[in-house]
Amino acid sequence: MSALKIVILFVLGLIIGTSLVYLDIELSLFTVFIIIFVISMIFYYSYYFYIMFFTKNVNVVDKFINKKNKHSYYLLLIAIVEKKYDDAERYMKKLGSVYNQTKIAIHASIQLEKKNLEEAEETILKIKNHNIRNHNLALLALLQGRWELFKKNKNQVKHAGMKYALMAEAAFIRKESVEAEKFGELAISSSAGLQKWLLVKSLEHQRNTKDRQFFF
Repeated sequence: MSALKIVILFVLGLIIGTSLVYLDIELSLFTVFIIIFVISMIFYYSYYFYIMFFTKNVNVVDKFINKKNKHSYYLLLIAIVEKKYDDAERYMKKLGSVYNQTKIAIHASIQLEKKNLEEAEETILKIKNHNIRNHNLALLALLQGRWELFKKNKNQVKHAGMKYALMAEAAFIRKESVEAEKFGELAISSSAGLQKWLLVKSLEHQRNTKDRQFFF
């Protein structure tokens, strides 16, 4: 346990203890410990959800992920943005069943990037999340050159950042670099947490890639 967590627990214990004395409430030491534990978990997971879904600060997310880089899930995320697909496949195998949908979504993304389109379509249809499934179906249609189907699937995506990312990819394929950059910036500014980190880090990697085939 880090020094910061110890300090937090100490402060929580002090606050709870003082409150109980003030309210003249008698509780067993075990009960007080459970209360402190529950409050600590609420504090920790509130911070976790803030980083993963709400913060606009990419550096905060990056620092958090790199601190957790001994866990296969975070190593997988790093491998994905660096386009190290063999590493990503290896880390996916280490993840438990709780990550099944995450593994399916990432596997579909890898198949799309490798342009294994038939296999990608089969995998995409197993994705339960509405936005992620339609985002990947739109990318698939884009790679197949089916522009009307691309537009149809893009319009089914409700997340603004993901929709702008698709528009950036379409502009990139049409070699409209100014439009691609514009929609890319909109995708990033419309996203938060892990989604924003993935876009920023993927874009950083792509800009340093010689045979670049995707915007993100």
